[in-house]
Amino acid sequence: MAEVTPFKGILYNPDRIGDMAAVATPPYDVISKKQQAAYYERHPKNIIRLILNRPEAGDVAPGEDGPGSAGAENPHVRAARFYKQWLAEGVLIHEPGPALYLTRTDFDADGRRAGRYGLIAAVRLEPFEKGIVLPHERT
Repeated sequence: MAEVTPFKGILYNPDRIGDMAAVATPPYDVISKKQQAAYYERHPKNIIRLILNRPEAGDVAPGEDGPGSAGAENPHVRAARFYKQWLAEGVLIHEPGPALYLTRTDFDADGRRAGRYGLIAAVRLEPFEKGIVLPHERT
């Protein structure tokens, strides 16, 4: 059986972000380039800047030497900088104690409105062969 435990999350500060929908996105692996651009425009603190930062001219691939390689720019470097900046500004805040996070995603399916609940928690990693933690793509 999987070992599931609460953890101390890092959340948007509701005192700094009034409309949480303005900073939310789907998971990075289902976002198109067109959607990515729209999320960039939606809000300057949109999570897209952390989970799917866009490439820019002059970027150096991670791990490659390039112009000024110690300070080379790429989407990952920018994402890390945004994350640190938002924490310092209080846009993102640490949860005071461990918690389990209940989520709900609403969507249209077959012409009707539906919802899906999820639970975000810490899970102990297990070897794949044990069959305890399964990849979400095949569950």
